Amino acid sequence: MAKINRQSLYFINESKFWRLVKGYSLREFAERINKSEGYTGMAESTATDHKYNIADYPVVSDALCVNLDQLTPPDDWEVSDSHLKVEKIIFSLEDPQFAKRVIIAIQDRQPESLATIECLYKHLNLQTEKEKQVVKDVWKKFVVNNK
Repeated sequence: MAKINRQSLYFINESKFWRLVKGYSLREFAERINKSEGYTGMAESTATDHKYNIADYPVVSDALCVNLDQLTPPDDWEVSDSHLKVEKIIFSLEDPQFAKRVIIAIQDRQPESLATIECLYKHLNLQTEKEKQVVKDVWKKFVVNNK
């Protein structure tokens, strides 16, 4: 697993969160920030130490229609040595907690995307059966049971 600095990891994970909430595929997101799909894909991949260039932070923020402070660590975040590297662990919809966080944010912003599980799959551009199963389980517990 690749290693990157903590701030870059935070930015990647928050960018991915908002990308999913907005319903952008990697390709759509790459187009919105005027980069290649490979650029965004490598940023979200644990296999490489690739990360977003800090000069791209405002562009990413604009593309996601969120404030830059929603993508960067809070002011009270523990400061670390910028040379210290951590494992590049990227949030995944295979994690029920992350899936729930994404679904809650979608419900607040685009509730029509939760109308059916097929609508949610389409919104999230799901790739793997594992993601689909976890999202379906969370959707059932969180959305269907709360109607």
